[in-house]
Amino acid sequence: MSGAPRVSVILPTYNRAHLLPRALRSVLSQTYVDLEVRVVDDGSTDETPAVVAAYADPRVRYIRRPHQGAAVARNEGIRLAAGEWIALIDSDDEWMPDKLEKQMALAATAPPDVGVIYCGGVIVDDTTQQTIGIRRPLAEGHGWVFDLLLETHWFPTIAVVARRRCFETVGGFDEHLSFGEDREWLLRASRHFQFIGIDEPLVRVHLHEGMRLTGNLAARAAFVEVILERYAAELRSRPLVAARKYVGLGDLYLRGGDPRRARDVYGLALRVRPSFAPAYFHLALSLGPWRAWHAVSRWRQHRRARSAVAAVRRPSDSMAH
Repeated sequence: MSGAPRVSVILPTYNRAHLLPRALRSVLSQTYVDLEVRVVDDGSTDETPAVVAAYADPRVRYIRRPHQGAAVARNEGIRLAAGEWIALIDSDDEWMPDKLEKQMALAATAPPDVGVIYCGGVIVDDTTQQTIGIRRPLAEGHGWVFDLLLETHWFPTIAVVARRRCFETVGGFDEHLSFGEDREWLLRASRHFQFIGIDEPLVRVHLHEGMRLTGNLAARAAFVEVILERYAAELRSRPLVAARKYVGLGDLYLRGGDPRRARDVYGLALRVRPSFAPAYFHLALSLGPWRAWHAVSRWRQHRRARSAVAAVRRPSDSMAH
């Protein structure tokens, strides 16, 4: 392999020396070999430098920087990347061996306005090693998907390979966000580029005890606030989508112990969509006993978990491990 690699893999990490080898091995064992790996160490204080140094593969490039968060680390890796395509992976997840090969086969014939190629993914509980969910491309999740992405997010970011030109056009990840910065970037990119999805689960997303950020209610609320503000014009013509986002934001405030702010946001949901029944329901919960709110919240989580397990058990969703 001579000259610049076709694909630059960006792998940010922070104090995950015990998980990093799994992610790194999954990249280096790809059947597609025209790649480089930019491991961006976001100021780790564990054995991360030694873990990376143990890999003699010349495709691995190690970058160490002060701790500033995942968005800054990703942007640094992209800035130093040499490839025409940028692939993203987190240090606690992994790829199937033929993930890049299948995506780059599509890239070889993709029109110039196709900027993102993604695939499906398997969600794994690291404690039990059981598959608890499968994400596949939606039937309408191809082409110009901005409207769909504004409403929902259906694939993991580690499933993405994006043209370098996407980052040159829309900029990097929002460094002010500590949650959802990848989803916000995909939304920006979808305004300018088409997306293609591969209907195969070619990545594994691992859920483990160290994933505390997902439970950071303030960071999650800040992400929703940014979406509501940044895409206010688009949401004005989509009142149902806006109402759902306001209710979701109100739920985050309520779970964070701020019922007054939650009620204000539920009110905004009703202002944009007066007929939106869930807003009335959640508003009533915010006025009632806290036990009622927590009971409903637990019931919703249980229902989602049962749905995920049912999806995994469908024959069409089965796959070899």
